[in-house]
Formats: sequence, C-alpha cells, structure tokens
Amino acid sequence: MKKEYSLFLLCIADTAFTGFGEELYIIEEANPLMLFLQERSWMLFYLIKIVLPAALLILTRDVQSKLVNVLLKLALILYGAVTLYHVGWITLYWLLK
Repeated sequence: MKKEYSLFLLCIADTAFTGFGEELYIIEEANPLMLFLQERSWMLFYLIKIVLPAALLILTRDVQSKLVNVLLKLALILYGAVTLYHVGWITLYWLLK
C-alpha cells in the first residue's frame, strides 16, 4: 500500500479513536488546534480531520519529490506512534473496566 493511503488510514483511525476516547471521558484532544476546532464544532473537527488527509492524499499521489517522500515517512512514523498510544489506552480501559 502506498504511503499516502497508509497515512490517510492512520488519520482516520486517529479520528475514530479520539472520538471514542472522548465519548468515554478517558482521553482529551492533545492537539491545541484540533481542540480549538472541537470546542467550536464537532462537525468542523471531524470535517477537518478527514478533509486535510484526503487533500494530502490527492495532492501527493503523483509527486516524486524526495522531500515529500521523507515528510510522508515522518508523518507515518508519528501517526503510527499515536495509533499505538491509542491502542494502549483502549487496552488499559478495557482491562481496568
């Protein structure tokens, strides 16, 4: 699977896990910009969390830049770490419930 699609899926997973965790009152949004949007409108929060990665997917699909490739790899590593963090707190929540 291409890096762009993997990043998009990790962004969607982050959005779902964040919403799930906040519904259960076990986490809070850590990104100040996303928290600002969330406090204004949940719809806007979800729209931005889905539209920005989708736009990135579209804009980078034909780009062969070395810099873009490195930045996509970095973003994949960071979102991968965030996903592991989410899996960790979900596991703890269900174990301690």
